[in-house]
Amino acid sequence: MNDRVWSRVDFIVLAGILTSGAVYFWLSQRGSLFYSGDIVYLDLAHSILHRSYAFNHRFETMLPPGFPAVLALLIAVFGDSHAVMVRAMTVFTTIGLGVSYLLLRRAEGRTFAAIVTALLLASPTVFRIATTWVFSDLLYLLTSTTTLLMLYRLDTAETSRAGSVQRVLCAFLMAASVIIRSAGITLVLGLAAWLAVVCWRFPATARRRCKTFVPVLLAGIIVQAGWMAWVRKTEAPAEWPIGGYPRSYTAQLRVKNGNEPERGLASAADLPNRVGVNLAAHGAGFIEAVTGKGGRLSHSWFTPWVVGPVLLIVVGLWASIWPTGGRPEDWYFIAHESMYLLWPWDLEIRFILAVVPLGCLYFWRGIRTVAGWAMRSPRAAASAGLLLGVVCGANATMDAWRVAGPRSKLAALCWLLFVISILIARWRRRAHAETSSHVSPDLTFRRVAVALCMMLFVLNIGTLTGIARENVAFDLTQEQPYAQILAAQWVRLHAPRNTVVMSRQVEVVHHYSDRSVVWFPPISDPAVLYAGIQRHHVSLIIVVDWELETYWRPAEKECFERLRKTYPAAFTLIHREGRASIYAVVSDQADDQGTGGKAPEDG
Repeated sequence: MNDRVWSRVDFIVLAGILTSGAVYFWLSQRGSLFYSGDIVYLDLAHSILHRSYAFNHRFETMLPPGFPAVLALLIAVFGDSHAVMVRAMTVFTTIGLGVSYLLLRRAEGRTFAAIVTALLLASPTVFRIATTWVFSDLLYLLTSTTTLLMLYRLDTAETSRAGSVQRVLCAFLMAASVIIRSAGITLVLGLAAWLAVVCWRFPATARRRCKTFVPVLLAGIIVQAGWMAWVRKTEAPAEWPIGGYPRSYTAQLRVKNGNEPERGLASAADLPNRVGVNLAAHGAGFIEAVTGKGGRLSHSWFTPWVVGPVLLIVVGLWASIWPTGGRPEDWYFIAHESMYLLWPWDLEIRFILAVVPLGCLYFWRGIRTVAGWAMRSPRAAASAGLLLGVVCGANATMDAWRVAGPRSKLAALCWLLFVISILIARWRRRAHAETSSHVSPDLTFRRVAVALCMMLFVLNIGTLTGIARENVAFDLTQEQPYAQILAAQWVRLHAPRNTVVMSRQVEVVHHYSDRSVVWFPPISDPAVLYAGIQRHHVSLIIVVDWELETYWRPAEKECFERLRKTYPAAFTLIHREGRASIYAVVSDQADDQGTGGKAPEDG
């Protein structure tokens, strides 16, 4: 296939992507108000418009300014409505998936690229992220994928003039990716690793490629160095004596668990377990991102929806790199996933959304490699498959016996069917060896993938329709976060300007109260909490009793109940909005108890 020649298929696919993007645009979430953590980007955008880069009365050192700068431009032109910003996210998603199609088309052909793009556009997971929230992930999907496509084109540029223009554009996109999202540093690392491999294995082309790509690499390095210098210069001291958030991402990597920072700092012995847990979560997350299914499935290592994607992607990645040294996108994928395998937080699908198209590429190459091996060495392949099925099936069965849950039982059943299918295939091959037909894996993939795509689309219609209805009929007043918005607005109306508020939802409370907000940390020790309240001169505390499991552990209500039980005279309930309660801090009464910051004696 000549990827330089556009065909009717390309125009049909891109027209389909634009049509799907229009559906995303018109079925995005209604409502003008922000109500979740993405509101921090809105405030940072307004800060940029006022020629600063600060949030909550301090310079921002965790989130790079690229995405807020883009939102600032949108605000200047279209206003700061949540609906406007979400629709901008759908535009970024549409263009990003269109560029992903072009990248995958060059790597594996039109049919494969079209199937993957269709699967992602039909995924309820992608649809919900693109039509509900305002985060940097979707813009980063666009810029990072375009950077990879430009790197591909740079390596095959026919004229020096065309190469110069493309080099400037590629350097700009590289720098933009780095300053839009911290994960952009993996683009720099991936390109550097690829150049190192080229210099080592292909010295004849090393000089030309270094001359072409080193300026692009330097653009990313310079921007990253500038941002890190800003962070070192302006980063404020930590509010609480725990690691992790809201410190820099580098500091967050040092904790055992970002969602439970009380567990302390990680040691070298903790890293293998962290990598294993994250690898399993990424395997299940890949399936969820592509199909929209599996969000509630177990992340146990012995489930087929974890073992299957991980093994096939690793095999496909190895097959992409080993013969030729790979491409920049291969090493970028390795760098990106390596960084997130060390990430101490629970996985959010949006974190890996930018590399899901590449994951699909390696997933298919893994299938093709394994299928080719099975055709060449059927006995060895059958033996390996049986060993995998028996070992994983036995562990899944033991999990089902211990947990007695539907997820573990489903995993055990899947492995049983897997083993039976191998035995049947082995028996049929022996019985019909002389009449067996050899169908190419590529042709089989086209048939199976098209059928799978159509089946998933039909199965997802109900889910997609439900999300679209929720978006169109969205009423913030009926949502649980509305209570904390009302609580913050009450503070704005009734508390003095110099009031310091403590809340776990810093972004929302600061935006709607216009007051300084101290983070309510997940600290279970009442003495540490109370000492911090006194140190930060906190006057009001907003506590929300969430229905679902909270992102931070322990939950804020649990932490506050321990605090109030230890210092019963120090807090007074002054207002309540649904599940959000506002407490006033009466520090002088706590001091009269003679606690001195310690828990009072019983009796």
